[in-house]
Amino acid sequence: EPTNVRLRSAAVDFLGSHLELLLGPGKSLLVGGWIGWRAGFIDELRIQPSHKRGTIDAFKALLAHPSCRLVRAVGLGGLGQAAIDALVAAAPPLLDTVVVVDSDMHVGDSDVDALLALPTLRRVGLRPSNVTRSAPQLVEVASTIAGWVPNWLIKGGAPNLERLTLDCTAEVRF
Repeated sequence: EPTNVRLRSAAVDFLGSHLELLLGPGKSLLVGGWIGWRAGFIDELRIQPSHKRGTIDAFKALLAHPSCRLVRAVGLGGLGQAAIDALVAAAPPLLDTVVVVDSDMHVGDSDVDALLALPTLRRVGLRPSNVTRSAPQLVEVASTIAGWVPNWLIKGGAPNLERLTLDCTAEVRF
């Protein structure tokens, strides 16, 4: 019941009382982050760099925690290649969506080939990145028009693509 304020308040109280049990060392990610739950498991993570040190270690710990084993969507804002590498290493079995567009990573800063190799990944939102591999499992891509997307698509990078969203405010370089 998403509109039930009492139930939502009780859920927040429960999380606060059982933070260590539910998130382990990943509890520090709640500062500057967001966690969506489904059926008692973390369904969605949105992580931003926090003022605390050790964000990547906390992210790795949370991905390894039992409550995160069914995560389906992850948003990584400004955490860079280390966060992408941690997500690839964890390879959550139901991971469907990864968004990295709200970061300040630029061309050459990220290598997402290993991420695109995850077989369950169907939706990505990425800024320009180093992408060389085909990702036939992808059905949705969001990015800027500059950089990798046009050339990657022309070369057959996402042959089963159903939806493409491009930010056309960036400078185009082919």
